[in-house]
Amino acid sequence: MTKLSSAFAPFLFIFFTVLVTACNNDSEAPTVLQLVSSTGQDYVSENRTVLGGTRVITGVYAQAPTENVSLTKFVVTFNHDSLDKQTPIVFLDSTLATDTKTFAMQVAYTPRNLANKEIWRFTITDSNSKTYQKEIRIKTTSTVNTAKSNYYTYTNVVLSRLKNPKKPFIDSTGLFGFASATGTSFPAYAVKQPGVATQIDLLFNDFRAQKPSLSTVNSNTLVNTTLTTGRFDSITNVTMLTNAYPVNAPTVIKLENLKTNQVLAFKSVSNKVGLLRIVKAHKTLDSLTINVKVEK
Repeated sequence: MTKLSSAFAPFLFIFFTVLVTACNNDSEAPTVLQLVSSTGQDYVSENRTVLGGTRVITGVYAQAPTENVSLTKFVVTFNHDSLDKQTPIVFLDSTLATDTKTFAMQVAYTPRNLANKEIWRFTITDSNSKTYQKEIRIKTTSTVNTAKSNYYTYTNVVLSRLKNPKKPFIDSTGLFGFASATGTSFPAYAVKQPGVATQIDLLFNDFRAQKPSLSTVNSNTLVNTTLTTGRFDSITNVTMLTNAYPVNAPTVIKLENLKTNQVLAFKSVSNKVGLLRIVKAHKTLDSLTINVKVEK
């Protein structure tokens, strides 16, 4: 469980206070919990259709219902079951600082890079154990990955670590864990949740002089291949993809000092073969842009 300070980002508090009138969803206790919109296409505060795999941000603003009540807990869950029958997965589970009266946060998340629907819920609990909830239903579109695909391809996936100088809250909007089965990137606090951790295949790391780097989560299946970008781009079916994994090459759990146009091979947590090409290594920005092809 993560513990967040209500003062982790004063500038966000001001930002959300200014925009607090732009709320959505039902009218239940609108002064307690609101989802806030802002300029920019990546902000989502209500039901929306988005291109799969595109990072979005939901602004959350909450204030205690009365003077003698405080906010105690903030939870975000998601459900890839559009019928909402499966158990939701916890994305963020945070205990707020003692006597928190107001709370503001930008929650960054990536809907699946598949054509489908999913549900995101944001819940605040107060010191009287009363909960206040808002919900966003997202429909994702994809022109490449369909139910008939035997492999998935994801382009221009950005993995980054954006650090908030107000400790202990770090990686407020940086997405550095990648799940190849859904083409989804996750921030640090989500990767710590058991339901998310089991999906993660790759982690983007910051190793200072050796940055940027990638590591696999569960096993040493990462391979630095000799494939060219042209060979990577020419792979158009699952047989070509699986044959490209260098069986006899040495495997590692981590590769450092990655460079643009480098092609890596890996195996997912479900033992599916994947390839990724480094589109751009941004050493000064602590981020990677990658293209991925992975067996379904």
